[in-house]
Amino acid sequence: MDIDVKALAIRPMTNQMASCSTDGNWNFNKRIADLDKEIAIYVIVHELLHFNVPNHGKLWKKLNDCLFG
Repeated sequence: MDIDVKALAIRPMTNQMASCSTDGNWNFNKRIADLDKEIAIYVIVHELLHFNVPNHGKLWKKLNDCLFG
C-alpha cells in the first residue's frame, strides 16, 4: 500500500479503537488486544485504508466493501 508510518502507538483511548493521521501517525487503543481476531483485523485494515483515503466517503466505502464485502 506504500504507506510511510512515522509513529505507531498503543495507548488508552476513550472513544475509538484506532486512529491515523495523514502525517503517518498510527494509534491503537490498548484494548485492541482483547478483541476477537477478526474484529481486530477489521480495525487495522480500516485504519490502513485511511492512509490513502482520509474520510469515509464513497471511495473509502468501495475499498472497504471490496475487502470485507
